[in-house]
Amino acid sequence: MEVWKDIKGYEKLYQVSNLRKVRSLDRLVVYKNGRKRLWHGVILKKMTQKTGYLTVNLSKNGKQDYFFVHHLVVLNFLDHTISRKKVIDHIDDDKENNTLKNFQIISHRENISKNRKNLYSKYTGVTFLKNRAGTKNWCANISINKKKKFLGNFYNEIEAHLAYQKELKNIKNV
Repeated sequence: MEVWKDIKGYEKLYQVSNLRKVRSLDRLVVYKNGRKRLWHGVILKKMTQKTGYLTVNLSKNGKQDYFFVHHLVVLNFLDHTISRKKVIDHIDDDKENNTLKNFQIISHRENISKNRKNLYSKYTGVTFLKNRAGTKNWCANISINKKKKFLGNFYNEIEAHLAYQKELKNIKNV
């Protein structure tokens, strides 16, 4: 069943649904010259950005802004504020599937570690290097204060994971 909620900051102008739709509402617009016009609400057209995420254009008091559809859904249904520590994750990795049930709030570290097209391991900070015949195939990295630190190449995923865990313990002990 589709549920609609007013978009925060755009109450009585726009609504978002749990099934990823965004609509404008019927409203009376008064122009500077005093002329009035009744605008009928419609489902807004979504635009796909170069990143693959869908956006919509919302207008208020003559100012237009673009918003990611997944942000509107999560902000208005899960009451989550966007931050660097906790991010919105598309569970199925489909950037166009913006239904409420496809979202989870996870840490940034968990999000960048997700298994996308088998390039990442199930372990945080571990990646698989393709086409490296005769070399070590697993790589471990960690981000500390927004700086990426290379931990080494490893023959298997577990060794890379253990190197990551060891470095993480060193950071916590400092």
